[in-house]
Amino acid sequence: MAALHASRDPWTHVVRLLEVGSDEKAGLERFRRVKESDPQAIDSSATTKVSVTGRTTERTVTVMWCNPTIGYYGAQTWCLRFAQEQGICQMSGEEIRPGDSVFRPRCGSPPPINAKAMILARNVHVPPIEDMPVKARAAARSQMTRRRREAKPARQARK
Repeated sequence: MAALHASRDPWTHVVRLLEVGSDEKAGLERFRRVKESDPQAIDSSATTKVSVTGRTTERTVTVMWCNPTIGYYGAQTWCLRFAQEQGICQMSGEEIRPGDSVFRPRCGSPPPINAKAMILARNVHVPPIEDMPVKARAAARSQMTRRRREAKPARQARK
């Protein structure tokens, strides 16, 4: 690691960092170490940019989530639930307590890097699906139906 910092040329330094970071397993291991040593590193509102870009169903919204040190999700589905643990709202920086209504990223296997991120539901200002224009409502519902159809074979395969 000392060799990485020895170069005075910024371009060489960047290239060396990219070479070291090109190993995906090593990158994931570094991320796990940061996450375990500082659980709030993921929830750092100072560097994370979040915006709700739309509502897909009554209980889900589409979110753009970006943290330059961790990752980027351009159109990630977040679901409405109750907070199970304390946290920080990614939009407002407010404290979240267990039991608060929050939106969280939909998790799969493996879970997304921002799986623990939360947005207080009261900070999401997207019109309810009933108030959306007819075309947008139809598009949101057809997207939900398509996702259910795609998930159905996966659920049946697990049985």
